[in-house]
Amino acid sequence: MKMTVFFFGVFIFCAGAFAQTPLSSHLDWNVLSPSDDVTLDQALLLRDSRGANVVVESGSAYRVREVIGLEIPAVLYTFEAEKCAHPGVTTEMELILPEEGTSQAEVGVTYGPNCDLSIYVETKDLLTPSFFLQK
Repeated sequence: MKMTVFFFGVFIFCAGAFAQTPLSSHLDWNVLSPSDDVTLDQALLLRDSRGANVVVESGSAYRVREVIGLEIPAVLYTFEAEKCAHPGVTTEMELILPEEGTSQAEVGVTYGPNCDLSIYVETKDLLTPSFFLQK
């Protein structure tokens, strides 16, 4: 009987811990690795060279291509688009704040001609939530 009560208590504890864990938690920047398949979980508003808005839609699928430590205290993440919504469009860098969490950790984002994203993250911000969910 004591064993049953013990296992029931462990079950309730684990179920409660699982219920409090969000299923769609954003990945922190530091856990992203080359070849990870991810989904953008917030729309990114960028501007092209003529000043026109370019919106990279939430839900867009990407693959992490590279993670490069730079000579400055920052890391460059490059992402390949699964489907290209704006072929041939390039943007200037925009500073964007991830919507997840309360961090004020802005990152620099550019959009390339093959719909690739380049994201610059300061090393002090690598433990903060990104724009991405695991696919």
